[in-house]
Amino acid sequence: MVPKAEESWCGGVWMKGARWEAALRVMAKIMRECWYANGAARLTALRIKKSLSQLSQQEGIKM
Repeated sequence: MVPKAEESWCGGVWMKGARWEAALRVMAKIMRECWYANGAARLTALRIKKSLSQLSQQEGIKM
């Protein structure tokens, strides 16, 4: 299979432009929230796991 220019490979599936950008935005938000200076404001491991699980179900990516 030859990918089109607007497609990207992610976790075993081809993702098209808007889906790819949305998934990256979610990942960037999760990463930012993991690095808050205030430790109490950072995401918990459970919250990260649930967020990534939800994202993988939405995008059809196996983790």
